[in-house]
Amino acid sequence: MGDTAPRNPELGLGLPPTFATDPPAGDGVAPGTVALSYEEAGRLAEADLVVMSFPTAADRRRFEGDPVVARALSRTTYVPIGLDEAIALQAPNVVSTGWLLDRLRPALERVAAAPATGR
Repeated sequence: MGDTAPRNPELGLGLPPTFATDPPAGDGVAPGTVALSYEEAGRLAEADLVVMSFPTAADRRRFEGDPVVARALSRTTYVPIGLDEAIALQAPNVVSTGWLLDRLRPALERVAAAPATGR
């Protein structure tokens, strides 16, 4: 990841440099998230870890069933999460952080063990 990308100092997480330079997300997109259109879904492969939440199971099936999305997700570590995890990511606190890290630990360990991608 580039030196200019926002980064979580404790976990070493940050946006891929190409995402960090995108304009801020518009209305209706949660703070700290990235908004991409389906036309840009191939960019998900630029990330080492993609964490997604969905309003409904149908939304998740539609997203995962899109051929461009499926191809991009096959080249990264993808973690679909529920509403509880999404809320904990958006508003971390002393109570939820340990629980959330336990939930994300398998994915975080896969990413940490993977060879450096240079992203």
